[in-house]
Amino acid sequence: MSSLPSDAGGEPVERDVDMRAHAHVKDHIRRLKESGLERFPFADLDANLRYETTARDTTRAPHRVHGAM
Repeated sequence: MSSLPSDAGGEPVERDVDMRAHAHVKDHIRRLKESGLERFPFADLDANLRYETTARDTTRAPHRVHGAM
């Protein structure tokens, strides 16, 4: 069995609709990868914002002067 569109069963219009929907999903995945969002640890945007804020705040912690209390 071949996965070529010309070998698929069904009406041409139905196959076209299915292929366009699949291409639409692939476009979303491509945009997600290009945006860098896949590098965040959580699927939830709010959780990622809290994660990013916490990471940023911990890297901006005030530096202690040697010998000062």
